Amino acid sequence: MMMTTDPAVVGRRIAAARRALSLRPVDLAKRSGISADTIRGVERGKHLPGLYVLVQLCTALHITPNDLVCEEADDL
Repeated sequence: MMMTTDPAVVGRRIAAARRALSLRPVDLAKRSGISADTIRGVERGKHLPGLYVLVQLCTALHITPNDLVCEEADDL
């Protein structure tokens, strides 16, 4: 299984998962405990989230890290 570490790809997938739940970045921030500014930066591909942030976001979005980093994963 191929994995991506491209921040832009991971960010797009996080944004798509958030939108699929009709959440604003501030709503995801409340659910995940991650600041809305950090979420916006990750979604814009400014940086790849660390493990803690990745797990917190995935838990809040009801997805797995594989959904974000696996090349075979379809964009949500």
